[in-house]
Amino acid sequence: MNSQFDDPLPLKDATKITAKGPLLNWRWWDAPRCEISVELTQGTPPNVVRGTGKTGSYGRKDPTWDCDVEADNGAVWDATEKVHCVGTIKMSRLPPAGKWAPQDVSLTPP
Repeated sequence: MNSQFDDPLPLKDATKITAKGPLLNWRWWDAPRCEISVELTQGTPPNVVRGTGKTGSYGRKDPTWDCDVEADNGAVWDATEKVHCVGTIKMSRLPPAGKWAPQDVSLTPP
């Protein structure tokens, strides 16, 4: 089982992105449930906006996942700039999830 981020991701408002994507290639021997955690960053040091999010539990019959990612420390996301997205899938048991490459995705304004 693996995933990726939708491109583009929607901005809920200037401080919050809805991170989401498909749950792909869930095989019969994969664990029955998973949770996803994400880290989104935008900009270059020292002006980096960062936020993290975590989903609830998803199962084989769920086609997609989503979670809200709020910018840390009252920062705001720039709808005109790409966001670097890193996701991690934690399966409820072995085997581990497949590899998930980082992605740079666009944003859609609220």
